[in-house]
Amino acid sequence: MSTADQQKIKEPRDWQTLYSDIRRRGLDKDALPATKRLLNHLQLIPRTLATLIGIFTKAISPNEADFNVLWGLLDLNIAVSFDLNVDWSEVNM
Repeated sequence: MSTADQQKIKEPRDWQTLYSDIRRRGLDKDALPATKRLLNHLQLIPRTLATLIGIFTKAISPNEADFNVLWGLLDLNIAVSFDLNVDWSEVNM
């Protein structure tokens, strides 16, 4: 992982920002149809993860946990995966 990637991971973000980024990528006119379908399915992940983080945070209260790295890794993985512009219909999953 490069230093730039490590810095990107540490940037503060929330689920709405990640959701908006996924949605923007899904609406990109240059995106392949299979990529758009996959991104539409991925739109559910940020809110679901935020709910799970909220439950976990309440469970460990009064302690605190920093989830910026988790959001950063998710954002970085999505960015790397879809900036490659892979035709996901040809990938065996």
